[in-house]
Amino acid sequence: MQTNTAVVEPTVENMKKRNQTSAADRIRSYLRHPGSGVLALLTIGAAIVTFAVLLFLVAYILVKGIPYLTPDLFSLEYTSENVSLMPSLINTFIMTVLSLVIAAPLGIFAAIYLVEYAKKGNKLVQVIRITAETLSGIPSIVYGLFGMLFFVTALHWGMSLLAGACTLVIMVLPVIMRTAEEALKAVPDSYREASFGLGAGKLRTIFTIVLPSAVPGILAGIILAIGRIIGETAALLYTSGTVAQVPNLMGSGRTLALHMYVLSSEGLHMNQASATAVVILLFVLLINGLSGMVAKRIAKGQRNMSDNIKLSIEDMNLYYGNFHALHDINMHIPEKEITAFIGPSGCGKSTLLKSLNRMNDLVEGCKITGKVELDGEDIYGDMDVNILRKRVGMVFQKPNPFPMSIYDNVAYGPRTHGIRSKAKLDEIVEKSLRDAAIWDEVKDRLKK
Repeated sequence: MQTNTAVVEPTVENMKKRNQTSAADRIRSYLRHPGSGVLALLTIGAAIVTFAVLLFLVAYILVKGIPYLTPDLFSLEYTSENVSLMPSLINTFIMTVLSLVIAAPLGIFAAIYLVEYAKKGNKLVQVIRITAETLSGIPSIVYGLFGMLFFVTALHWGMSLLAGACTLVIMVLPVIMRTAEEALKAVPDSYREASFGLGAGKLRTIFTIVLPSAVPGILAGIILAIGRIIGETAALLYTSGTVAQVPNLMGSGRTLALHMYVLSSEGLHMNQASATAVVILLFVLLINGLSGMVAKRIAKGQRNMSDNIKLSIEDMNLYYGNFHALHDINMHIPEKEITAFIGPSGCGKSTLLKSLNRMNDLVEGCKITGKVELDGEDIYGDMDVNILRKRVGMVFQKPNPFPMSIYDNVAYGPRTHGIRSKAKLDEIVEKSLRDAAIWDEVKDRLKK
């Protein structure tokens, strides 16, 4: 193994060097292929223009607004003199949280159904996707009119934070659902197959394997939804109203975007409207930063779980008589992770696996040196082999029954763990064979 490592490392370094190209090499390549050079220039130009426009907008907002960020602008009570934005800031936070509390679970669970449960080619799924994409392109004013007719008038909620939040839920739901769906699709099917192969059910696989892997993509959709909620004016103008106070959920209140719109439309407080734009920008950056921190914490938590070593193999060698089958094996297997051994037939994969629960003890002439630890305890020390095999199971490609009757094969495990009651063993054997759908076939020859 040490020899293999010494050979591989220079090869990797050589490959990295080989894949690196200098600026002169790229220029010569573009001269040989002018089309590639034009595309590269267009790509770089588009990136520069995009960055320049973004930088200009941010700088313009900051230059115009920062000088007018005064203490009066953050007073708890709004008056016509101080035109405080604090009530609107609080309403924006309430509106954002309330909308996401409703929209995020609905969107994520809808995406789970579309990806994990709905049959491929299902026409209902196609209709749902087309509907979601259509809803994403509808102007905000249409949502506002719908919210006014349904939530405000038909449900008699009046202009209120709740009516505005429910309108925003309908607006952002397609965004969250579609991004969550794409994030779930991006999780490799091999993750699901490995989980099913280890005996996990559908629901457990989704919530413990698939969803954690899709969290970054799902959070990206939620961040987009937050941006739309904070910046929305047209829909809220007809549903939540423009009262500059902090109401209860059934009261009217304006958000920061509405506050800025009202100030600018009146034309009397343009400087304060510019200052409000700065607060909106900082609020969006803060929310996005917090979302990014959450994503990093989740990813870090997954990495920390991977750092918890379940099985440790140190300097292990395995011999079949005089044949040296495994050479100096050193590796760590983390808990709550899927570890695969891939290699050609006869390279020792099965031999190594069998050594992890001492199945090789049954092979005559097998000798193992080195150390294999399970949770820090040497499995070849004083550990009871029955307890070891209870904790480290093995599923073979082909069934490998013991040379005993069907009944004794099924009852072997329960007997090993101390069950001696014949009635209990009979019950276990029958239930196991029924679960395997072979009871009717073998019930008359259990002792054979």
